[in-house]
Amino acid sequence: MKTKIAFTVVVVLALAFMFSGVASAQDAKVAGKWESKFTNQQGDTMTTTFTFTQEGNKLTGTVAGGRGGETPLEGTVKGKEVKFTVSRTNQNGETVKTEYTATVEGDTMKGSVVSPRGTRDWSATKAK
Repeated sequence: MKTKIAFTVVVVLALAFMFSGVASAQDAKVAGKWESKFTNQQGDTMTTTFTFTQEGNKLTGTVAGGRGGETPLEGTVKGKEVKFTVSRTNQNGETVKTEYTATVEGDTMKGSVVSPRGTRDWSATKAK
């Protein structure tokens, strides 16, 4: 009897370990396209498109707009909190990281973006 219980405990722990990287039912679902609009220093409204792929709590994808082209991104989703980083190479050949954090509420995410230029508010809406 003790052997049977011990075996069951081992199996349950093994399964829990295997699925620990899978998103919980409470993690926000952000896969797809999201659009962010902001006003640049010249007063022009710019649109940036984020395309997210979500596997469990792992986030990957691309960001397009602003400077043109697509740039990879990677991050995580934990509950309603989304964090991701975009790394670009500037004209001097240096890697510049921009870090985004946001809280997801339905089809909107709001938070902040931190770059070498400073910190600013940031939001995006799920594209339809």
